[in-house]
Amino acid sequence: TRTGRRMTLKAGFDANYTRTRSLSEENFLGSFTFSDLESYRAGAPLTYRVTRGDPLIRNSQLEMSSFVENDLKLSQRLTMMFGVRYDRQTNLKDHNNAAPRLGFAYAADRSLVIRGGVGVYYQRLADFMVETPRRLDGSRQYEIVISDPSYPDPFQSGTASIIPPWSVRVTDPRLVAPYEIISSVSLERTFRSNLFASVKYEFRRGVHLFRSRDLNAPLPGQTEPPDPDRGNVLSLASTGMSRSQVLSASVRRRFSIFNVNANYSFYSTYKDNDGFFSTPSNNYDLRSDWGRTSQPRHQVSSVVNAKLWMGVFLAGTMSANSRSAYNITTRMDGNSDTNTNDRPPGVPRNSGDGPRF
Repeated sequence: TRTGRRMTLKAGFDANYTRTRSLSEENFLGSFTFSDLESYRAGAPLTYRVTRGDPLIRNSQLEMSSFVENDLKLSQRLTMMFGVRYDRQTNLKDHNNAAPRLGFAYAADRSLVIRGGVGVYYQRLADFMVETPRRLDGSRQYEIVISDPSYPDPFQSGTASIIPPWSVRVTDPRLVAPYEIISSVSLERTFRSNLFASVKYEFRRGVHLFRSRDLNAPLPGQTEPPDPDRGNVLSLASTGMSRSQVLSASVRRRFSIFNVNANYSFYSTYKDNDGFFSTPSNNYDLRSDWGRTSQPRHQVSSVVNAKLWMGVFLAGTMSANSRSAYNITTRMDGNSDTNTNDRPPGVPRNSGDGPRF
């Protein structure tokens, strides 16, 4: 304590080492893709995929992190928080992952507290994300993709040679750890009537998110891949982006033996990919997939519970969502990249609205 100020310094370290031995025969039996029910009934699939090779793989990974945090109480009402976290792992060459954090808590009066903060939060390259490209590297396992195959025997016809081309997965040598910049501010109020209420606004910006891209996809306007001796070359890269805003409100109150909790959240979430192993609709225009996520914009939930005799609890829950977004596609492979996620011209990703819940 110095001149009425109190400082609390904290530090910590964490390490996690894993060794895995996994056996995967995913899609060893093969799968057909049809554009619609009529095509299925007519036995006219768009593509056939089958995986072959050695299903066994071994992997090891060491993950480490450390942090330093300083809570500084400037007055009876104001407390500041400063800190930094550092993450590092094997299987990822990017080691520049220092994440600073800054926050505050201000008691405006005895019943009103204002909190806020901003920080950087890194994500890790999970062990299964390391294993998947290594498993499908063309030597352990490979994938055969046939366009316009025959049915039910896909190898009687179709646009493919069996050896080669093979479809494989690779990892971008410039792969870095994804991170989010998260900032938030909240107000918390306690009322005399045993009612607690809070309102929070949060903004997130995702940078260098994991996504995949076919390096051997046909160039725009063409139907053959640049390297005809190879199939799909699906590269795991860190080129994705996201942005989300969340406004939430919650109340909590006790009535006699009943406890009531209610929450409402408004989501505005946008992204340019569907995950680390998803492929874009256009491999040469990744930003064209920027659009809403499937997250419903409005969500409401509530819980009522009561403690009865003999330790018995009575509880009731309610949840409601607005419409979830879904992707409108042509159901065809118009750009010959063997994926049926093409959208009609001018239609953004996830522009459709599903039913309420």
